[in-house]
Amino acid sequence: MTILGSQTFAADRRAPSVERRESLTARLWAFLRAELAPSPARWRTTARIVIACIVATALAMSLRIPNAHWLIVTIFIVSQPNVGATLDKAVLRLAGTIVGALGVIVTVIAFPQQPWFQLPLIALLIGSSAFLSRTTSYPYVAMLGGLTIVLFLGSSEVHPTTSVDDGLWRLAAIALAEVIATAAHLVLWPDDPEDLLLKDVERILTLVEERLERLLRGVHEADGDAGRARIADGVFNGLVRHLDLLSNAETRYRSLRGRHSEQLVLIGATNRVATASLTLESLLEHMSGRLPAADAGDPLSARITALVHAMGRLRRALAERRPAGAQDVAALAGPAPLVGRDLTFLPSLLDMERALTEIPAATAFLDRATRAPRGDLAPSPLEGGATSFFTPACTWSNTRDLRFAAQVSLASMLCYLLVAGLDWPGLSTAVVTCVVVAQSSFGATVQKALLRIAGAIVGGVLGIGSILLVIPYIDSLPPFLLVIGACSAVAAYVVAGSARISYVGIQIALAFALTLLDAMGPSIDLVKPRDRVLGILVGNVVTAAVTFWLWPVLAGAEMQKSLVSALRHLAALSGFGIEDGGGERSARPARGYRLQIHQDLAATLRLHAEAQFEPGAATPEHRTRQQRLLDLQHEVQQVFLLIAGLVRNRLNVGLGRIELPSHAALRAVALAVGPNLEAAATGLEGRRTHAVPDLDERIAAADAALAVDAASAIELPGASAAVTEMRSQLELYRTLAPLLARLEDDARDVGSAGGEGRSPSGASAG
Repeated sequence: MTILGSQTFAADRRAPSVERRESLTARLWAFLRAELAPSPARWRTTARIVIACIVATALAMSLRIPNAHWLIVTIFIVSQPNVGATLDKAVLRLAGTIVGALGVIVTVIAFPQQPWFQLPLIALLIGSSAFLSRTTSYPYVAMLGGLTIVLFLGSSEVHPTTSVDDGLWRLAAIALAEVIATAAHLVLWPDDPEDLLLKDVERILTLVEERLERLLRGVHEADGDAGRARIADGVFNGLVRHLDLLSNAETRYRSLRGRHSEQLVLIGATNRVATASLTLESLLEHMSGRLPAADAGDPLSARITALVHAMGRLRRALAERRPAGAQDVAALAGPAPLVGRDLTFLPSLLDMERALTEIPAATAFLDRATRAPRGDLAPSPLEGGATSFFTPACTWSNTRDLRFAAQVSLASMLCYLLVAGLDWPGLSTAVVTCVVVAQSSFGATVQKALLRIAGAIVGGVLGIGSILLVIPYIDSLPPFLLVIGACSAVAAYVVAGSARISYVGIQIALAFALTLLDAMGPSIDLVKPRDRVLGILVGNVVTAAVTFWLWPVLAGAEMQKSLVSALRHLAALSGFGIEDGGGERSARPARGYRLQIHQDLAATLRLHAEAQFEPGAATPEHRTRQQRLLDLQHEVQQVFLLIAGLVRNRLNVGLGRIELPSHAALRAVALAVGPNLEAAATGLEGRRTHAVPDLDERIAAADAALAVDAASAIELPGASAAVTEMRSQLELYRTLAPLLARLEDDARDVGSAGGEGRSPSGASAG
């Protein structure tokens, strides 16, 4: 009986562990199924890369190009989702390689017999490249410069002649691979960046149109949350994605640079439509599920119906790749006035209506017969000045990035000395690994290291399997090209996936290329794959140790700082347009704050994923803290949507065009939002907050002042419309007030408790 009881107890103790393993396995398989799902675009990308790799291998074997793996790796790195991005990547990679190769050649030639000076100089070059990769507008050039340095100086056998030869051959190989990859993308199933941009804009308009139609039907479908999530992705991630596609399109088509402002207006207007639609839906839910009446006589239903019609016509114009006209937005003329509580929705409706009316003029670039840029367009909300090479972060006061550079330099030099001390040149990949895997946080570094190891193992298995099973039976080039094509297909299929696994594909390509290509013919040498995997393991261990023990940056803590930054920028954004009623002086800084808030909120989600790879990530305390910060991020996102709509409405309408006594009361309400957000940021930092203006009291005072102005509005021309505009803004502030109060309480709770206890009350993913 005792034995049976002990066995049962042991089984009970093992059960949770078995369940956790089964749950982890299930999540892993679900992740792989989602990330490796086939698609026509993925097969096209795979075929394009495979053909480019076969051509490069044939040239390398025929021309006896040394270190042919550079050709394969460059093809994989340069091959981007569209032609413009491929051209951009090719130029940046060539520039970075030139910078790094020149640094290597000058260092080795100038100090061939002076290791006491050469080693510190190498460390300085690596650290400088790491710092510039975080503080310039072209981080890939700086990062690749440092990577080129360690590729040539990472072994113990460094001679001036060898370094010069390697540098020149690397430049030649990279230039040849870039020509092959770019030509393949231009000729074989090219993905046009302009077409991708227009399709994404069309997709967002379609999603918003469908959501508004559901509201008109008065139904909440099962995939409502999924549809809203897709629109939110268009708002918070689509802006950066669209700007990247625009840059890529202008790289491929120089004629589009003259229509830059038009396309920026199109991107900005689409983003505003999506933002305002999310705000409108949140307001409808906040008002106890208020839905538009089914009859056409309901003013709210009439306004939404007009938006749906206009959106459909604009979407069809974009689908047909023709400029939209005034007739496409004619349904928005003479909108029905809103009354009562429906005034809460007026700012969101006005924002969508104004954004849609900007789209026809912004689509003039689709008329290929007209090449001259339009000069009558209003400044885009995304327009900015010229981009300089050095960002404001490139300064000696930026201790955070200076520490990061010191970490990368120290880890690289430790591995360099280890390779030299052991006289084991094959381990030089440890030095390369230190530069490649170093990221902004410890969790991101571990994540990148795991991806690098996974890719190296898979690629090594492909290479070793080919050596053991196929290479001994090959005596000519065509069968060898088939082997390279098969291995390239595996790596290319992974590279064509999302950003979460594409890096694995690059490492697979590098591993099998190092194993199969550098021998200039059939080879059964297994030393290279062995040394490569060992070098990666050593580099990962050294980098992880340095980044964890020397000035560690943990993603969990950075997630909280990112939220604090979003709250502070949101507080600054809330005050724009209050004093002067809008105009260019207020709009220009507002653009920068809105983009920064987008980046802060996106960084919060990225850091949440990175925090899962940090020590203690499996503990209940860590999970609770991460969930509470994630819930708080959702609250900040909801507040941002409301404030963005308020600021946009304020900049468009203004509070001072017709001076009324209630203006001062409404300005007082607007000025109270910033201090409440600042208090939430201070509380999230765990510091004591000061008294803030009572938003509810100011709303009540403004309500009373508006009632007085409404009674006398008939005596002033245009005063009635001004009162209606201000009342709609006040209703929006009335909706915002409880959200701000809850946000401040939850932020203070998270900051003071340090992540323990209950999660933020009432937080939702909406």
